[in-house]
Amino acid sequence: MTASRLYLLLTILIFGVALADIPLLAQVISALRVDPGTPLPATLPLDVALKHTFTVQNSGATDLVVDVRTLVIETNQEAPIFPQPPVLYLSPQEEIPVTIILDGATGKLNQLPVGQHTRQVAFTFLNHSNPGDSLRVTLSFTVNVLNRLNITGTHNINGRVVDQMGAPVADAQVNLETGTDFSLPNGSGANGGFSYSVPAHSKWMLKASKQGYSEAYAFVDTNFTGQYQLVLHPMSSQPAQFQQMKSVNVDFGFWQGSVTADEERILLTQGMEIWPNESVRSNAKLMLYNTDGTSLWEYPMGYDSWGASISEDGAFAAYAQKHSTQPELGLLDAATGSLLWKRPFDLQNFPTGSYFIGHSSNEIRISNTRQYLAVGSGEGDFYLLNRTNGQIIWRKFLKGQVRRTEFSPDDQFVYVGSDPWLYKFRVADSTTIWRTNISSWPLHYGLRLSPDGTLIASIGKSGDLTVARTGDGARVWSFNQGVIGQWLAFSPDGTYLAAAAFGGTWVYETATGKPLWRVKGTKAGYFSADNKHLLLFNELYTNDGTRIAMLPEPMGGQFCFINKSGTRIVLASGQMNAPGTGIVFYQGSIATGIDEGDAGVVREYSLAQNYPNPFNPSTLIRFSIPAAGRVSLKVYDLLGREVVSLLDADMPQGRHEVRWDAQGAASGVYFYRLEAGGHVLSKKLILLR
Repeated sequence: MTASRLYLLLTILIFGVALADIPLLAQVISALRVDPGTPLPATLPLDVALKHTFTVQNSGATDLVVDVRTLVIETNQEAPIFPQPPVLYLSPQEEIPVTIILDGATGKLNQLPVGQHTRQVAFTFLNHSNPGDSLRVTLSFTVNVLNRLNITGTHNINGRVVDQMGAPVADAQVNLETGTDFSLPNGSGANGGFSYSVPAHSKWMLKASKQGYSEAYAFVDTNFTGQYQLVLHPMSSQPAQFQQMKSVNVDFGFWQGSVTADEERILLTQGMEIWPNESVRSNAKLMLYNTDGTSLWEYPMGYDSWGASISEDGAFAAYAQKHSTQPELGLLDAATGSLLWKRPFDLQNFPTGSYFIGHSSNEIRISNTRQYLAVGSGEGDFYLLNRTNGQIIWRKFLKGQVRRTEFSPDDQFVYVGSDPWLYKFRVADSTTIWRTNISSWPLHYGLRLSPDGTLIASIGKSGDLTVARTGDGARVWSFNQGVIGQWLAFSPDGTYLAAAAFGGTWVYETATGKPLWRVKGTKAGYFSADNKHLLLFNELYTNDGTRIAMLPEPMGGQFCFINKSGTRIVLASGQMNAPGTGIVFYQGSIATGIDEGDAGVVREYSLAQNYPNPFNPSTLIRFSIPAAGRVSLKVYDLLGREVVSLLDADMPQGRHEVRWDAQGAASGVYFYRLEAGGHVLSKKLILLR
């Protein structure tokens, strides 16, 4: 018998169930089986919070609906768990994970003194159809609190800071941190050396910096005993330069933003989570802006919204209003801001599989071909609607919050993030193609398709990052990033994946899941079209983690954007405690950041996004190659059939462009593919007649 199962049996004994009665648990609450696992300790301040996942199973032959209640015994608090809402809809023999999080707010971990402590959480599982039929299980968690002023341990970390020629760099700033608000500062000696003796931890990262150089990172492998080498490269003398063009004052913040495919227009919807003044919620607006700060229109929604979407071609805008008793969905003509239709998001119009009364509307998405709307509810319902009139085409009850959806480029499939599953449905007939475990529901920017459509990534609210293949749903890699996942994004060429949770933003190598660098800042992020820069709200970084610009920050960042040419930045505030600056527009330029000598020298293979996109009838495709060689550039349809060969020739080193005149080609989504020097790069383009 495992230690975890023995612990469960002992816990049940404590609450008055005889050991001989263990096989009869099904009579207590039908056929529920709880495997509490083995809780790992949390170490503060090295961990953001305490997180534990265990499993429950319906071992019976009929459906089982279970309400879950939690209580932190020492603090008399309810603890958040996933799935959310805390109701388990279990099919026969189905097993699902349950995740609990304790932090400074729930569990009051930030109030614990130095030393080892215990937090006990009582879980009460109630038969939904008979609340008197229940099971109570208590889990005990260990929390180790270290002295922030004297953190030491037996794990030795040694290394050197060097320049690009391998020469030692003295007096560089070296920091060791795990992604919390705590770090251990150090400095490099005359030989560039540094060392630490600390507790072993899975998220230690080294960062070296010095004025005039780029920043360097190395993640610590607990099994590595050699020396780490942090290489600093010289910076150029001209950093990025941006000036404020315009600011917009508002009464409250913005929950979400959506951008057209040409990245010229931005749709923002007003909404917040915490309202100092509830009376102003009815003043919420849907707003459309050009990236130069020109206001195109404002639409009063009558209440705040947590869901908004603009079609890729900028023709339509949709919103999902958040009203607690009378939520609604609406579609607008994005050219004029005039309402095309709106529908009450109520049980009369939108049937539910949930046991909750009413609806909360959190997600709305216009499909790529503009035929459909994807709508999700906080109670676990997903609806596919006809975009023209808002009528339901089909619906699914997914048993957990639906806060983010993605359509495949051709709208044949829709991906729906729920709790704890990610689903792929066929749009034509609602067939489930696959489902895969993502631990918890992704937030409004927490689900993304890779540029070539072969991968889909999710950052769940519990902080778990998952990358899966779109073909079969198989998990490619995953990572426990911490807690409270915020957003993620692929770089335009698919090389990098950035994801944020409490504790900061991590940047990974997409193909392998290797973490490359990490910085603080979680609320919003946006990759530039050149694949070389990442905007983390008001801070601009190169793709190797060097910060090259920091803009004045409006309150509580929730949305950020940088355009294709890197000349315009837009920031939108999120949570606002008082009226103030809500949107800021900047104009400027990005310097290369790293000194590459001759600015005309190409140092990597790259394929730019075609422009314009969508297009009719022609579009320009740019690419760069660092060495002369054979180059192939072809266009394919969604079935992988070659449509046209644009280039198949020996090309010199440098930057090149090719125009595709798509006369005779049908409207739709295509992929263009560059092969050169052993590299293969691809992107999608959209032809709209």
